[in-house]
Amino acid sequence: MDVVPAVVIDDEAGHAAGFAGTLISYDMPCEMVHFKGDAQDVAAFPDARFIVFDLHLVPGSRDPKADFGVIAGLLRDSIKPTGPYAIFLWTMYPNDAEGLRQFLRERLDDFHKPVSVYPLTKLLHLDDSGRLRNEKALFEEVRMAIDEAEMLIRNTPDRAKMEAVLRRLFGDPEAVSQSQILGVPGLNVRLEEWMSQPLPSMGMTPKEMLESNDPGNLFLLERLVHSIATLRASMHPQLVRDIVQRRVETMYDDGVSLEFIGGPQTGEDRTPDDRQRWMDTRNAFFGDCTPQQFFESSEVDVPRLSSISARLDAIDEGAFS
Repeated sequence: MDVVPAVVIDDEAGHAAGFAGTLISYDMPCEMVHFKGDAQDVAAFPDARFIVFDLHLVPGSRDPKADFGVIAGLLRDSIKPTGPYAIFLWTMYPNDAEGLRQFLRERLDDFHKPVSVYPLTKLLHLDDSGRLRNEKALFEEVRMAIDEAEMLIRNTPDRAKMEAVLRRLFGDPEAVSQSQILGVPGLNVRLEEWMSQPLPSMGMTPKEMLESNDPGNLFLLERLVHSIATLRASMHPQLVRDIVQRRVETMYDDGVSLEFIGGPQTGEDRTPDDRQRWMDTRNAFFGDCTPQQFFESSEVDVPRLSSISARLDAIDEGAFS
């Protein structure tokens, strides 16, 4: 079958059609599934990469875990995605997205897990009568989530490279200043100790994240590893920024997709003049300035520099070599 970027599943046919119609109207191929309670009636979409689930597929359900179980069953027994995919949870209760992610991580031991679960909050998009307030606003939220999901889908981090980088970063903890340590709690310990300490923002230890089969966990850990690397190089911010500039220019010239930093996608014409025009165009990823101004400023915006570099890492397989 042809690749289906998006599948929308809802127990209310009108809602499923409306959501799918919104995506289709903005040129995103999408299949609509009206779920009537029988998983056997749902076709397989092995090539699906983005799956939109209504949280309450069983009318009258008041148990989140029962709702999660229905979704898990549809993934495993009906939709059967064969590659990386992300889930969008269409719900009145956005906090349940994290609950679903944890549920699937535990229950789908022998099956592909989603790279992430994103909440799409109905209250933000529906009026009192249940109609969409602004189709474009809904699509833009989906598009932004898909951009992030694509980084996970296309760039699952390499465990071996992360382990090697961590060994180098924790080789001399005494060389890190106290002000730098404040940025990442526990940075001044030995690697084995840091790996076994739960990370408050992650809900698990780095060791658990590294050993997880969840690409989302690996990506979050890779971002954290990058943050540590940036902190350890923060005494040379100008050098770090020069390296990032060279990476951007090289990736531009090599035809690599730079859509994650507001640049051209693969296949677009690129010349040195095109690159300079892009460097001289205001770009939100670089702050309230152009990329050229960002790289030439007398002050280095280290947090933004870290964010840009992390985005480059996500599309550069050699980022941690």
